[in-house]
Amino acid sequence: MITTFMTKSNLLNIINSPFAGNVIGLISLLVGVLGLIGTVITYFMTKKIEKKLPEAQVHAIDKMHFKEYRPIAITALEVECSNVKEIGKLSRNTCTRMFYICTNILKHKDVLNPEDLKSIENIHDEIKTLAYLDGNYKHKDVIEFIEKTTNLIGILQKGEYDL
Repeated sequence: MITTFMTKSNLLNIINSPFAGNVIGLISLLVGVLGLIGTVITYFMTKKIEKKLPEAQVHAIDKMHFKEYRPIAITALEVECSNVKEIGKLSRNTCTRMFYICTNILKHKDVLNPEDLKSIENIHDEIKTLAYLDGNYKHKDVIEFIEKTTNLIGILQKGEYDL
């Protein structure tokens, strides 16, 4: 049955008919349009990714810088805290160094979680207030400094910042 229907002359008649040509043309057009739609979608997805790429690069660089600075800050804070505990007095230079460390930590806002960021900003503001006391530090200021420094060290030593 198949062999009698698909003779050479029947096949040539089908291929040469305008209907078959139109069907083949429509199928080709559909494939072309679908290919064009796929290309346009891919183009717009690429543009979205290209826009997000610089943000991701900046965030990755910020994480890297924070990872490098974190141990330095922890060591410096531990030294400042132990010096104040040992001497039992607070100096303006010590407060200024602590303020500087807090300022450097706050440069990495994207790396810190919001709760820790708020705590560090509060510590930063309170140390700034202490730094402007012109050396008139009382025992409660020394206790406050040690407490703030210890809190900041605790925040920086969190496992989530080990990256």
